[in-house]
Amino acid sequence: MKKMKGLLLVVSLLALVPLLAQTQNLFTHKDSLTVYDSKEKAVGTVIDTSFSWAGNYAQGGVPTIALRTGQLNVFLGVFPDHFMGNAPYLLFSTVDCSGTPYFHYPPEGSRAPSLISQSFVKNDGTVYAAPGNTSASTIVFIGSAFGTDHFPGPTVCSPDSSGNEEVVQAQELGNIYDMFQPPFVLK
Repeated sequence: MKKMKGLLLVVSLLALVPLLAQTQNLFTHKDSLTVYDSKEKAVGTVIDTSFSWAGNYAQGGVPTIALRTGQLNVFLGVFPDHFMGNAPYLLFSTVDCSGTPYFHYPPEGSRAPSLISQSFVKNDGTVYAAPGNTSASTIVFIGSAFGTDHFPGPTVCSPDSSGNEEVVQAQELGNIYDMFQPPFVLK
């Protein structure tokens, strides 16, 4: 009888071995996560997930990637169907949001200049950026281009008069959808 109980115990323990092995493989270590587009092209390595707008509201938990163009590092949040810059809007010195685009300086919501470049992505994929820690100028701010809350959609120009603003000039870098096609996934 003791041999039977011992044998039953050994068989029971052996039955648990595959279950324990399966549990140990449930989670595996990953050194990095990469964002890929619909054509399996690597968009970038995730460097953070606390992406937020410095302006009207925060978007926590969004994968952030860094892209480099020339001497400028650009940080973008990646959603399943679009990119978003870290600035909520561009400023213009015209009512119709034409002409030279600018960013607040220092970045809105910040009390001091930053080493991180400011970026804005229009809903059509046009990326604008300005280097961090750069010299500011003053414009009479009377127009601003806001992105919409729903993608895809037009970038809305909202006239507004708030007087003189400290700004840095934004550079148009090109259209990111010429390089990467949604939907985007993490792997």
